[in-house]
Amino acid sequence: MYHNNIEVQHKSLFQLRKDLIHFREYGDPKNKHVLFIHGLGASSLAWRDIPDALSKYFHTITVDLIGFGLSNKPETADYTIKGFRKFIVDFLRERIGLEEGEHKKISIVGHSLGGYIAAEVAIGNKEMIEKLVLIDSSGILEGPTPLLQQYLNAAMESDPILRYKKVQRVLEDLYADRSSFQWRSVFLLEQLDNKVQNMHLS
Repeated sequence: MYHNNIEVQHKSLFQLRKDLIHFREYGDPKNKHVLFIHGLGASSLAWRDIPDALSKYFHTITVDLIGFGLSNKPETADYTIKGFRKFIVDFLRERIGLEEGEHKKISIVGHSLGGYIAAEVAIGNKEMIEKLVLIDSSGILEGPTPLLQQYLNAAMESDPILRYKKVQRVLEDLYADRSSFQWRSVFLLEQLDNKVQNMHLS
């Protein structure tokens, strides 16, 4: 799947079935692979410079889950844990080529919802996994929590202004102390506001 031995550090869009998926990869693809899966309300940017720093020793990959970040957000996608698990496994097989030659195993690092997804991937695909790292992972549940369901419903709102308001309301509910919401989420809300404004301009 890889055609050279040079170090890579790029972001790209990959077509997985009918959807464009945003991912970034760093380092030499001949090194051991490490995939980073972000949490709820985040994107691959949440990992900041960690994948880049580790690329000295590993081939690191970050991906925006379907419905998040710069990846497509189809209304018909399966946004259950089972659906996200299948999304990650398909991404690993089709983009990273884990079943081809030396590319047979990967370590996965997951945060929050990403940890939940990573654990499910590891449980169902032990032959693919070298190591599993969970950071403040969500629990293993039969279905989405009420707050997660609210977020998914808000994120799928087609009207950008209404989506902004719904997502803001859900993010406020993430914090027990509403007074701390202003400074803890101002950056995220500014990003969301900029995206909404850009949508109106385009």
